Amino acid sequence: MNPSYPEQQIYNSYLKYLRFGKAWKPRKDFSDLPEETLIILNKLSSFFQKFKHIDVDKFLETPLILHPEENYPLLKFFTTRKAIKYYKLVCQLKENESPDKQLSSIKEGLKFITKFCLEKRISWSDYLLYKEEYMPLWIQHYKEQKINIYSLVVCENHQYITSISQEDLDAWLPNFLDKFFQCKTRLHNSQGVKTSILTAVNSLKKFISENMLNYSKQ
Repeated sequence: MNPSYPEQQIYNSYLKYLRFGKAWKPRKDFSDLPEETLIILNKLSSFFQKFKHIDVDKFLETPLILHPEENYPLLKFFTTRKAIKYYKLVCQLKENESPDKQLSSIKEGLKFITKFCLEKRISWSDYLLYKEEYMPLWIQHYKEQKINIYSLVVCENHQYITSISQEDLDAWLPNFLDKFFQCKTRLHNSQGVKTSILTAVNSLKKFISENMLNYSKQ
């Protein structure tokens, strides 16, 4: 039995990193894959389907980032808790990079916030206040890596984050406040990046305002 198309993509991504630094070609014929490999691919496909915010390539690349001196692990490794630990650690390392190295990610986060505000017909300044249940939705967006922490730092009303009870914030995002204030300081000390981001924010705020107005006239 051939693996599904998503499973084929996962396998070819795995082969790409397995052959990292060497010539390789995507596999086209999957008819002779061992049964054990098919089972692993099915597990991984279900995992990525459940956690849609996790990028397949970023997940499979983590051993090369953390342990480039070691042999790349077997496919089965990526079904383990250790693989998830690797992924979380790499995400933390990237988040701790200087703001200038995250500029692309920050701007992608700002674009996401813009799209969200338009969809929900709320102003930029209301983003951090928006809830659909008890938890502010920005927390879910952050946990799912749809927004960069620096995207939150430059949000209007970001002081609202500090008004959330410590108990709730610890339950939702342990140690987040320390990280938030560290990033706020880093951004303040990176004036070039800060100016670039704030310019983008002002442009996006204007875009939201103009498009919400046009929408209301329809």
